[in-house]
Amino acid sequence: MTGHPDRHTPAAEFRARLERDVLDTFRRESRVAPPASLAPLAPAARRSPWRVAVPLAAGLVLGVGVQFAAGQVQDARQRSAVVATLTQDRQLAAVKLEIARSAYDLARQRFDVGAGSRPALLAAEADLREREAAVKRVDLDIEEARRTATDPRNDLWAPKIGDRDFVKERLTLDAYTWQQRAASLSGAVAEVRRAVDAGASPRAALEEAEAALADAQAEFDLRAYKLTLRGQFLEQHLTPEELGRRLQRFQVTTDVRRMRGQLALAESRLKRVNEGAAVGVVGALETKQAELEVLQLRFELSQLAAQLKALGADRPE
Repeated sequence: MTGHPDRHTPAAEFRARLERDVLDTFRRESRVAPPASLAPLAPAARRSPWRVAVPLAAGLVLGVGVQFAAGQVQDARQRSAVVATLTQDRQLAAVKLEIARSAYDLARQRFDVGAGSRPALLAAEADLREREAAVKRVDLDIEEARRTATDPRNDLWAPKIGDRDFVKERLTLDAYTWQQRAASLSGAVAEVRRAVDAGASPRAALEEAEAALADAQAEFDLRAYKLTLRGQFLEQHLTPEELGRRLQRFQVTTDVRRMRGQLALAESRLKRVNEGAAVGVVGALETKQAELEVLQLRFELSQLAAQLKALGADRPE
Protein backbone atom coordinates (compact mmCIF):
# COMPACT_ATOMS: atom_id res chain seq x y z
CA MET A 1 0.00 0.00 0.00
CA THR A 2 1.53 3.33 -1.07
CA GLY A 3 1.73 6.23 1.32
CA HIS A 4 2.36 4.04 4.38
CA PRO A 5 5.74 2.99 5.69
CA ASP A 6 6.61 -0.72 5.39
CA ARG A 7 6.48 -2.19 8.90
CA HIS A 8 9.29 -4.63 7.94
CA THR A 9 11.67 -1.79 6.97
CA PRO A 10 13.72 -0.36 9.91
CA ALA A 11 13.29 3.35 10.59
CA ALA A 12 16.12 5.74 9.73
CA GLU A 13 16.66 6.59 13.43
CA PHE A 14 16.99 2.91 14.31
CA ARG A 15 19.47 2.28 11.48
CA ALA A 16 21.61 5.27 12.51
CA ARG A 17 21.63 4.20 16.15
CA LEU A 18 22.57 0.63 15.20
CA GLU A 19 25.45 1.86 13.08
CA ARG A 20 26.73 4.00 15.96
CA ASP A 21 26.48 1.06 18.37
CA VAL A 22 28.36 -1.26 16.02
CA LEU A 23 31.02 1.38 15.40
CA ASP A 24 31.46 2.03 19.12
CA THR A 25 31.77 -1.71 19.76
CA PHE A 26 34.43 -2.04 17.09
CA ARG A 27 36.37 0.93 18.49
CA ARG A 28 36.36 -0.50 21.99
CA GLU A 29 37.51 -3.91 20.82
CA SER A 30 40.27 -2.44 18.64
CA ARG A 31 41.25 -0.03 21.46
CA VAL A 32 41.95 2.73 18.96
CA ALA A 33 40.65 6.20 19.91
CA PRO A 34 39.10 7.95 16.95
CA PRO A 35 40.50 11.38 16.06
CA ALA A 36 38.19 14.28 16.78
CA SER A 37 38.28 15.22 13.13
CA LEU A 38 36.38 12.03 12.32
CA ALA A 39 33.31 13.04 14.34
CA PRO A 40 30.88 13.06 12.72
CA LEU A 41 32.18 10.57 10.22
CA ALA A 42 31.71 10.98 6.53
CA PRO A 43 29.48 8.33 4.96
CA ALA A 44 32.43 6.63 3.18
CA ALA A 45 34.62 6.65 6.30
CA ARG A 46 31.80 5.31 8.46
CA ARG A 47 31.99 1.86 6.83
CA SER A 48 32.65 -0.69 9.56
CA PRO A 49 33.98 -4.23 9.28
CA TRP A 50 30.50 -5.39 10.09
CA ARG A 51 29.18 -3.62 7.02
CA VAL A 52 31.93 -5.27 4.98
CA ALA A 53 31.33 -8.68 6.58
CA VAL A 54 27.63 -8.63 5.85
CA PRO A 55 28.10 -8.60 2.03
CA LEU A 56 30.84 -11.20 2.38
CA ALA A 57 28.59 -13.44 4.44
CA ALA A 58 25.79 -12.91 1.98
CA GLY A 59 28.17 -13.87 -0.81
CA LEU A 60 29.16 -17.06 1.00
CA VAL A 61 25.54 -17.98 1.59
CA LEU A 62 24.75 -17.26 -2.02
CA GLY A 63 27.70 -19.39 -3.13
CA VAL A 64 26.52 -22.32 -1.03
CA GLY A 65 23.04 -21.89 -2.43
CA VAL A 66 24.36 -21.88 -5.99
CA GLN A 67 26.41 -25.01 -5.31
CA PHE A 68 23.42 -26.73 -3.75
CA ALA A 69 21.22 -25.82 -6.70
CA ALA A 70 23.91 -27.04 -9.12
CA GLY A 71 24.07 -30.30 -7.20
CA GLN A 72 20.31 -30.70 -7.47
CA VAL A 73 20.45 -30.11 -11.20
CA GLN A 74 23.25 -32.66 -11.57
CA ASP A 75 21.28 -35.21 -9.52
CA ALA A 76 18.20 -34.61 -11.64
CA ARG A 77 20.17 -35.10 -14.85
CA GLN A 78 21.82 -38.26 -13.57
CA ARG A 79 18.48 -39.58 -12.32
CA SER A 80 16.89 -38.91 -15.69
CA ALA A 81 19.72 -40.67 -17.53
CA VAL A 82 19.58 -43.77 -15.31
CA VAL A 83 15.79 -43.95 -15.43
CA ALA A 84 15.79 -43.51 -19.21
CA THR A 85 18.16 -46.45 -19.63
CA LEU A 86 16.14 -48.61 -17.28
CA THR A 87 12.93 -47.64 -19.05
CA GLN A 88 14.38 -49.00 -22.28
CA ASP A 89 15.26 -52.21 -20.45
CA ARG A 90 11.69 -52.45 -19.22
CA GLN A 91 10.29 -52.02 -22.72
CA LEU A 92 12.45 -54.90 -23.92
CA ALA A 93 11.46 -57.01 -20.90
CA ALA A 94 7.79 -56.28 -21.62
CA VAL A 95 8.17 -57.46 -25.21
CA LYS A 96 9.80 -60.69 -24.04
CA LEU A 97 6.97 -61.13 -21.55
CA GLU A 98 4.35 -60.87 -24.30
CA ILE A 99 6.22 -63.43 -26.38
CA ALA A 100 6.46 -65.78 -23.40
CA ARG A 101 2.75 -65.34 -22.69
CA SER A 102 1.89 -66.20 -26.29
CA ALA A 103 4.15 -69.24 -26.16
CA TYR A 104 2.50 -70.42 -22.97
CA ASP A 105 -0.99 -69.98 -24.42
CA LEU A 106 0.03 -72.02 -27.46
CA ALA A 107 1.59 -74.74 -25.26
CA ARG A 108 -1.58 -74.87 -23.19
CA GLN A 109 -3.75 -75.25 -26.28
CA ARG A 110 -1.55 -77.99 -27.67
CA PHE A 111 -1.54 -79.81 -24.34
CA ASP A 112 -5.32 -79.58 -23.99
CA VAL A 113 -5.87 -81.28 -27.36
CA GLY A 114 -3.20 -83.91 -26.75
CA ALA A 115 -0.70 -82.50 -29.22
CA GLY A 116 1.78 -81.25 -26.62
CA SER A 117 3.63 -82.84 -23.73
CA ARG A 118 3.35 -81.87 -20.09
CA PRO A 119 7.10 -81.07 -19.80
CA ALA A 120 6.73 -78.62 -22.70
CA LEU A 121 3.79 -76.95 -20.94
CA LEU A 122 5.68 -76.74 -17.65
CA ALA A 123 8.71 -75.27 -19.40
CA ALA A 124 6.55 -72.62 -21.10
CA GLU A 125 4.94 -71.75 -17.79
CA ALA A 126 8.31 -71.46 -16.06
CA ASP A 127 9.54 -69.16 -18.84
CA LEU A 128 6.41 -67.02 -18.47
CA ARG A 129 6.93 -66.66 -14.72
CA GLU A 130 10.58 -65.77 -15.33
CA ARG A 131 9.64 -63.02 -17.77
CA GLU A 132 7.04 -61.66 -15.35
CA ALA A 133 9.67 -61.50 -12.62
CA ALA A 134 12.08 -59.76 -15.00
CA VAL A 135 9.59 -56.94 -15.59
CA LYS A 136 8.99 -56.57 -11.86
CA ARG A 137 12.72 -56.49 -11.26
CA VAL A 138 13.22 -53.61 -13.71
CA ASP A 139 10.34 -51.79 -12.02
CA LEU A 140 12.22 -52.11 -8.72
CA ASP A 141 15.38 -50.80 -10.38
CA ILE A 142 13.51 -47.78 -11.74
CA GLU A 143 11.97 -47.00 -8.36
CA GLU A 144 15.37 -47.19 -6.65
CA ALA A 145 16.98 -44.98 -9.30
CA ARG A 146 14.27 -42.37 -8.84
CA ARG A 147 14.97 -42.30 -5.12
CA THR A 148 18.77 -42.27 -5.28
CA ALA A 149 19.65 -40.75 -8.68
CA THR A 150 22.19 -43.58 -9.12
CA ASP A 151 22.32 -47.06 -10.58
CA PRO A 152 20.58 -49.73 -8.46
CA ARG A 153 22.82 -51.59 -6.02
CA ASN A 154 22.64 -55.36 -5.60
CA ASP A 155 25.39 -55.68 -2.99
CA LEU A 156 24.32 -57.62 0.07
CA TRP A 157 25.73 -54.78 2.17
CA ALA A 158 23.92 -52.00 0.29
CA PRO A 159 21.85 -49.78 2.61
CA LYS A 160 18.08 -49.73 2.64
CA ILE A 161 16.52 -46.81 0.78
CA GLY A 162 14.14 -45.25 3.25
CA ASP A 163 11.56 -47.87 4.11
CA ARG A 164 12.39 -50.07 1.09
CA ASP A 165 14.86 -52.94 0.97
CA PHE A 166 15.36 -53.20 -2.78
CA VAL A 167 18.14 -55.78 -2.41
CA LYS A 168 15.81 -58.15 -0.55
CA GLU A 169 12.96 -57.56 -2.98
CA ARG A 170 15.14 -58.39 -5.99
CA LEU A 171 16.56 -61.49 -4.31
CA THR A 172 13.03 -62.64 -3.52
CA LEU A 173 12.08 -62.28 -7.18
CA ASP A 174 15.17 -64.24 -8.24
CA ALA A 175 14.42 -66.99 -5.74
CA TYR A 176 10.85 -67.22 -7.01
CA THR A 177 12.07 -67.50 -10.60
CA TRP A 178 14.39 -70.40 -9.82
CA GLN A 179 11.74 -72.06 -7.67
CA GLN A 180 9.40 -72.03 -10.67
CA ARG A 181 12.16 -73.33 -12.92
CA ALA A 182 12.91 -76.16 -10.50
CA ALA A 183 9.21 -77.09 -10.32
CA SER A 184 9.08 -77.25 -14.11
CA LEU A 185 12.18 -79.43 -14.33
CA SER A 186 10.87 -81.68 -11.58
CA GLY A 187 7.82 -82.39 -13.71
CA ALA A 188 10.08 -83.03 -16.70
CA VAL A 189 12.15 -85.51 -14.70
CA ALA A 190 9.01 -87.41 -13.74
CA GLU A 191 7.95 -87.61 -17.39
CA VAL A 192 11.37 -88.75 -18.58
CA ARG A 193 11.57 -91.36 -15.82
CA ARG A 194 8.27 -92.86 -16.94
CA ALA A 195 9.53 -92.92 -20.52
CA VAL A 196 12.75 -94.63 -19.44
CA ASP A 197 10.86 -97.21 -17.42
CA ALA A 198 8.68 -97.92 -20.44
CA GLY A 199 11.74 -98.32 -22.65
CA ALA A 200 10.79 -95.33 -24.79
CA SER A 201 13.75 -93.15 -23.77
CA PRO A 202 17.41 -93.89 -22.98
CA ARG A 203 18.79 -93.77 -19.47
CA ALA A 204 21.04 -90.88 -20.44
CA ALA A 205 17.99 -88.64 -20.99
CA LEU A 206 16.94 -89.15 -17.38
CA GLU A 207 20.43 -88.37 -16.13
CA GLU A 208 20.52 -85.14 -18.09
CA ALA A 209 17.09 -84.12 -16.82
CA GLU A 210 18.10 -84.84 -13.23
CA ALA A 211 21.29 -82.79 -13.67
CA ALA A 212 19.29 -79.81 -14.97
CA LEU A 213 16.96 -80.09 -11.99
CA ALA A 214 19.90 -80.19 -9.58
CA ASP A 215 21.33 -77.04 -11.16
CA ALA A 216 18.02 -75.17 -10.81
CA GLN A 217 17.68 -76.24 -7.19
CA ALA A 218 21.24 -75.08 -6.51
CA GLU A 219 20.44 -71.67 -8.02
CA PHE A 220 17.38 -71.40 -5.80
CA ASP A 221 19.40 -72.41 -2.75
CA LEU A 222 21.95 -69.71 -3.57
CA ARG A 223 19.27 -67.00 -3.67
CA ALA A 224 17.75 -68.30 -0.46
CA TYR A 225 21.14 -68.16 1.24
CA LYS A 226 21.72 -64.64 -0.03
CA LEU A 227 18.42 -63.65 1.55
CA THR A 228 19.67 -65.14 4.81
CA LEU A 229 22.91 -63.18 4.54
CA ARG A 230 20.98 -60.00 3.79
CA GLY A 231 19.01 -60.44 6.98
CA GLN A 232 22.20 -61.12 8.95
CA PHE A 233 23.79 -57.96 7.56
CA LEU A 234 20.88 -55.79 8.65
CA GLU A 235 20.43 -57.44 12.05
CA GLN A 236 24.00 -58.31 13.03
CA HIS A 237 25.79 -55.50 11.13
CA LEU A 238 28.22 -57.89 9.45
CA THR A 239 31.05 -56.35 7.47
CA PRO A 240 31.17 -56.71 3.67
CA GLU A 241 34.32 -58.84 4.09
CA GLU A 242 32.54 -61.31 6.38
CA LEU A 243 29.54 -61.45 4.07
CA GLY A 244 31.88 -62.15 1.16
CA ARG A 245 33.60 -64.98 3.02
CA ARG A 246 30.33 -66.64 4.01
CA LEU A 247 28.94 -66.35 0.50
CA GLN A 248 32.12 -67.72 -1.04
CA ARG A 249 32.10 -70.74 1.26
CA PHE A 250 28.51 -71.46 0.36
CA GLN A 251 29.15 -71.09 -3.37
CA VAL A 252 32.19 -73.36 -3.31
CA THR A 253 30.26 -75.94 -1.29
CA THR A 254 27.46 -75.77 -3.86
CA ASP A 255 29.97 -76.08 -6.73
CA VAL A 256 31.43 -79.19 -5.11
CA ARG A 257 27.99 -80.80 -4.99
CA ARG A 258 27.27 -79.82 -8.58
CA MET A 259 30.56 -81.15 -9.83
CA ARG A 260 30.05 -84.42 -8.03
CA GLY A 261 26.79 -84.78 -9.90
CA GLN A 262 28.52 -83.97 -13.18
CA LEU A 263 31.25 -86.47 -12.38
CA ALA A 264 28.65 -89.16 -11.70
CA LEU A 265 27.11 -88.47 -15.11
CA ALA A 266 30.49 -88.52 -16.83
CA GLU A 267 31.41 -91.83 -15.17
CA SER A 268 28.06 -93.27 -16.24
CA ARG A 269 28.71 -92.16 -19.84
CA LEU A 270 32.20 -93.62 -19.71
CA LYS A 271 30.77 -96.94 -18.58
CA ARG A 272 28.33 -97.00 -21.49
CA VAL A 273 31.11 -96.02 -23.90
CA ASN A 274 33.32 -98.81 -22.64
CA GLU A 275 30.48 -101.27 -23.04
CA GLY A 276 29.94 -100.07 -26.60
CA ALA A 277 33.66 -100.26 -27.33
CA ALA A 278 33.69 -103.84 -26.08
CA VAL A 279 31.20 -104.88 -28.73
CA GLY A 280 32.72 -102.68 -31.42
CA VAL A 281 30.01 -100.03 -31.73
CA VAL A 282 32.07 -97.21 -30.18
CA GLY A 283 35.37 -95.99 -31.56
CA ALA A 284 38.62 -95.29 -29.74
CA LEU A 285 38.26 -91.48 -30.10
CA GLU A 286 34.90 -91.40 -28.32
CA THR A 287 36.31 -93.59 -25.56
CA LYS A 288 39.27 -91.26 -25.06
CA GLN A 289 36.96 -88.23 -24.92
CA ALA A 290 34.82 -89.85 -22.25
CA GLU A 291 37.91 -90.79 -20.23
CA LEU A 292 39.28 -87.24 -20.53
CA GLU A 293 36.00 -85.76 -19.32
CA VAL A 294 36.10 -87.92 -16.19
CA LEU A 295 39.72 -87.02 -15.47
CA GLN A 296 39.05 -83.31 -15.95
CA LEU A 297 36.09 -83.33 -13.58
CA ARG A 298 38.03 -85.26 -10.94
CA PHE A 299 40.83 -82.71 -11.13
CA GLU A 300 38.46 -79.74 -10.84
CA LEU A 301 36.68 -81.42 -7.94
CA SER A 302 39.96 -81.84 -6.07
CA GLN A 303 40.74 -78.14 -6.61
CA LEU A 304 37.37 -77.10 -5.26
CA ALA A 305 37.81 -79.31 -2.22
CA ALA A 306 41.17 -77.66 -1.52
CA GLN A 307 39.63 -74.21 -1.93
CA LEU A 308 36.84 -75.11 0.45
CA LYS A 309 39.34 -76.29 3.04
CA ALA A 310 41.28 -73.04 2.71
CA LEU A 311 38.08 -71.10 3.36
CA GLY A 312 37.70 -72.83 6.69
CA ALA A 313 34.83 -75.13 5.85
CA ASP A 314 34.74 -78.86 6.12
CA ARG A 315 34.76 -80.84 2.95
CA PRO A 316 31.15 -81.93 2.26
CA GLU A 317 30.44 -85.62 2.40
